[in-house]
Amino acid sequence: MGNDMGGLIGKRFCLATKTGIVLATVSEKLFETTQPVGAAAGNAWCLARDRFECAILYAGYLDHGIIRSLDGGNTWENCTPNEAKGEQIWSLAASPWKTQTVYAGTSGPRLFKTRDAGQSWEEIGGIRDVPGAEHWSFPESPHIAHIRSIAFDPEAKEVLYLGVEEGGVLRTRDEKNWQALNEGLYEDIHTLLPSPQESGRLYVTTGAGFYLSENGGLSWQFVETGDRSYVVPLAVHPGKPEVMLTSGAASPPPGWAGRRGASAVVFKSTERGRSWEAAKGDIFPLRGMIMALAFDPSDPDRVYGGSTHGEILISQDGGSDWEVLGATEEGIRSMLVL
Repeated sequence: MGNDMGGLIGKRFCLATKTGIVLATVSEKLFETTQPVGAAAGNAWCLARDRFECAILYAGYLDHGIIRSLDGGNTWENCTPNEAKGEQIWSLAASPWKTQTVYAGTSGPRLFKTRDAGQSWEEIGGIRDVPGAEHWSFPESPHIAHIRSIAFDPEAKEVLYLGVEEGGVLRTRDEKNWQALNEGLYEDIHTLLPSPQESGRLYVTTGAGFYLSENGGLSWQFVETGDRSYVVPLAVHPGKPEVMLTSGAASPPPGWAGRRGASAVVFKSTERGRSWEAAKGDIFPLRGMIMALAFDPSDPDRVYGGSTHGEILISQDGGSDWEVLGATEEGIRSMLVL
C-alpha cells in the first residue's frame, strides 16, 4: 500500500466472487476478508444496494438465486423468487425512485421485481414477445440469452432499459410492452448505463466495443477503445458526468486462459464517451480482466476496480493513474464500496 493510502484503513468492500460473497476490509495487512453469515457458497455474479436504505444489499448467483442483507453485508438470507429458482441471476438494480424496489434479470431472459426488499416478487412479462427474440442466444452452452444489465432513465420515471446478452437493448414505458433499440448496435450487451444528468443519452459496453446513443437508443455510434474491444464495466464520475471509465480485454473470455490472460486495461473518457484514452499505471496490462469499477461515495476522485484474479485496484485522481491496492483469493465479478 502506498504511503499516501493510510486514510484507507477501515475501508470496506462487498465483493461478488466465483466462490460467493466476500467482505474485504483495508487494514495494515492490506486486506482482511471474511465470509459473511448466511451467504451461500456459489458462483456470485452481481450486487445491488438500496438507494435509500443503504444497509440493504442484494447479491445474485449463477447457481444459487438471490440473497439479501439488511445489515450492510454482515448477515444474509435467501430471497429468491419462487418462479426464478433454477435460473441464473445475471443482473440486479435498485430503483432510484422507490426504496426496497429492486429488479432482477435472469436467464431466459426473464425479469423480476420486488417492492418490499425481496419478501415477494412479480415477473414482468412481454420481453420474449419482442420481434426477433426467438433468435437471441449466448455463446456458451446452453446458449440461452439473459438480462445482463438493468438501467433507469434519470428523468423519466416510467422508462426502464434492459441489456440482453445477446439480444441488444430494450426499453419499456409501462413494464408491459418492450421496444428493441438496436440500430447500429452490436447486440452482445455487457453494461448499459444512461447518463445520470441527460435523459436519452445512453452508454453501452459490448463484446465488440463501446457504443453511444444521444437519442434514447434510436441509433448508436461506435467509439474506439484502442485494441481492447471486449469491454465490460462502466462507471460515471458522480460529480463530473463528462468523466467515464471502462475496461477492456484483448480477447473474449476463452482467450484469457492463455499466457497473456485478458491483457486488461482501464480506459478513461473526459468527453462523455465520445473518445477514450488508456489509463496510466505500471500494473497494466493485467492478466485478470477488470470486471468491476466503482467510485468511492466518500471521495468522488477515488475509484476502485476488481479483477478476475482477485486484485483490487485504486486510482486517487479520478481514474487516470492506477495501482494495486491489494488482493483477495477469489476472482471478482462485482463490487460495492460500503
